Amino acid sequence: MKVFKKNKGFTLVELIVVIAIIGILAAVLIPSITGFIDKARKSNDTQLAAQMTKEIDWYTIDNDIDKNSLLGTDIKTMMLMRGYTLVPSNNKWTFVYNIEKKKVEVMDLNRNGTVFAASIPADPIDPTNIEDGYYLIGKGKSKIETAISRLCNITTVEEFLSIQNDSTLSNYSTFFSNFNPINTLYVSNTSVMTKASVVNKIVAADNTVHIPGIDADISFTNTVKIPQTIKSVDQSWEGKPIAKGKKIINQDSINLITLELDNSTNKPKFQLGSYFQGSTLQAISVKNISISLMFEESTGKLLGVTAKNNSTYQSM
Repeated sequence: MKVFKKNKGFTLVELIVVIAIIGILAAVLIPSITGFIDKARKSNDTQLAAQMTKEIDWYTIDNDIDKNSLLGTDIKTMMLMRGYTLVPSNNKWTFVYNIEKKKVEVMDLNRNGTVFAASIPADPIDPTNIEDGYYLIGKGKSKIETAISRLCNITTVEEFLSIQNDSTLSNYSTFFSNFNPINTLYVSNTSVMTKASVVNKIVAADNTVHIPGIDADISFTNTVKIPQTIKSVDQSWEGKPIAKGKKIINQDSINLITLELDNSTNKPKFQLGSYFQGSTLQAISVKNISISLMFEESTGKLLGVTAKNNSTYQSM
């Protein structure tokens, strides 16, 4: 008669030993593996930052822009329009623009115990200028990244107040007050918002390339900076010229051209070529047909478009 031996399993002690060994290996290996993954991701983001710096160089050369005049909102719009999401691959760091070195960099949000944006400028240039010498252009999930992104894109006073009164952002309340609608003009391609009679800052939403018309009695201080990605100002607020970079656009620096209506569309139309990013045909909706094209007298370069009676235009 054949005798079958009973298979012997692991004893409880053996199982405990195996589990303990696995735990020790996990404790040793997991941090190393995680660190390796983080280094790989950060290296990839660093290469991405270098590529974005090249994109900025190309843009400023193509559009004859002085890099010293760029704002953080300019950098964001340039990158977003070129397909960069500006979302870092890890929430431990973000993308910033070094104002002095004029390059995009990857910066840790916690540097040796010091939180990013610990050194807040006394007079920030725009909402992305949350730390001295840097523009925060990253669109990650950290509280400060989310708040700055929201601040750059608000359309109502209520949205501003919700950011300023957020208790989790109380450390930045003084910073936010620099961009209160009582002294700031918020613009996008389709809307404007302000409660100011005198504007000392202009904040452009992501992808903003022109300022639409506004029906308001406002003036601008000499320190107002218009983002360089804005290609035109649709209305010069007669008697209150707006500075485009370092050049003042007013009635003395433009040639007035009157256009006839297109009978088929009842709108005046004209070609601007590639002057407006991603657009070749500009359709102008006006209450009259008096359109001003702005030219630089010395070079003949087209600077922008104005229309009276709060007229507006739309890129097609």
